[in-house]
Amino acid sequence: MKSRFFFGATLAGTVVCASAFAACTGDDEIFAQDAGSDASFDVFRPDVAVPEPGKDASVDATADTIAPSPGPYALVTINNTTTSELVAVNLRTRAVDGKLGFPGFIGVTYSEEDPWLLEQAADVVAKLDRTEPWKIRGTHNVGLADRKDGGDAYSDPVAVVATAGTKAYVLRYTRNTIAVISPATEADGAAPTKTIDLSSLVAATDTDGLVEMTSAVYVAAKKRLYVTLANVDKTTILPPNYDLPCSAALASTVVAIDTDTDALVSLGGTGAGGGIPLAGYNVAFGARSFYDATNDRLLVLTTGCGPFATTTKRGIDEVTLGNGQSRTLVALDTSGFPSAFERAGTRFLLGLGGQVFPWDPTKTTLEPAIANAPGSFAFDGVDRIVGARKKAGVDGGPGSIEVVRVPLQGDGGVEILTVNPFTDNGGFIGSVEVWTKK
Repeated sequence: MKSRFFFGATLAGTVVCASAFAACTGDDEIFAQDAGSDASFDVFRPDVAVPEPGKDASVDATADTIAPSPGPYALVTINNTTTSELVAVNLRTRAVDGKLGFPGFIGVTYSEEDPWLLEQAADVVAKLDRTEPWKIRGTHNVGLADRKDGGDAYSDPVAVVATAGTKAYVLRYTRNTIAVISPATEADGAAPTKTIDLSSLVAATDTDGLVEMTSAVYVAAKKRLYVTLANVDKTTILPPNYDLPCSAALASTVVAIDTDTDALVSLGGTGAGGGIPLAGYNVAFGARSFYDATNDRLLVLTTGCGPFATTTKRGIDEVTLGNGQSRTLVALDTSGFPSAFERAGTRFLLGLGGQVFPWDPTKTTLEPAIANAPGSFAFDGVDRIVGARKKAGVDGGPGSIEVVRVPLQGDGGVEILTVNPFTDNGGFIGSVEVWTKK
């Protein structure tokens, strides 16, 4: 889950960043001494010594005295003024197994078939090692030469979506060109193998000249990459409130790319290039979109338009691919700012205003918020949320960053995995993911 978002609209480099975590905790925070019968992972108690491999433990080795296998990991990034950092917290041992510093004030991870680090302010996507995901196997430079006059200095890569073949598509929020790379290439600063230009999809009235690509879903059975375009006109967002005014809001759209030819193809919609306009406005920055094969539909989270005291067009949209239509499944106009959309088995998890809400996609309302869930989070693949939060200091003292785990159901307390894991803990959380994927 990527937690970077902006007041008003999700505009990279336009207005002041805000962290997406909130102190939504209670007094039941605990260091778990054991995980109980419903543990997501084997948890080693901090007060039990584990013999070093190969040394005599004075008793026959058991499962509890054998060094844990690598991972799975909570991959957490922190963004500071000029540099950022990734840490890998072992979810079996609660140890920080590795750290990776990288340049730039923003950066997140994005994991599918491989884990990736997106050095967003440096125009770099780095393929991470699958076993030790704090080590870089290769990097791709996606800066290209398509910056518009007066445009953002960095291309802000937001996703690396792989196909079943040898290609991956890098979406760049502040540019109109998708960079196509080879995930198998493990060189330093490898160039894209080709590009896909979406500039023909910019509306005539969109004076900032950008489509603001935000997420993409690859559907192998259709050989299609479905890309969401926020189509925000940043020139309409003005101080002091930085609202995205509904009067000037352009329809966000979903467009399709044939992954055999890398050409735009029509979806039969009324949007540019045959794209399907969304019912909601402004696709949520950093939140993924999903394909529901059973109903042949996409599920997309939108943040809406304002003035934000009376937000409208915010919700979960259903995009039916068979008829090129969209509608709002869940209206979120009165909910907090959308920052995350995660799949959790047959259900979904939404980050809204620093809280986490489960959602059954057969229904049109959300379930109650998960107790004590951190605003920056990821699903662990079993039955818990892993996340990071900023903890206020005592009596005006310095605060701390905690990486925590909470159950999806019930109020089982907060299991604190580690505190202040970064070299510099003064920034804001960029992203939280769990690797490996289950």
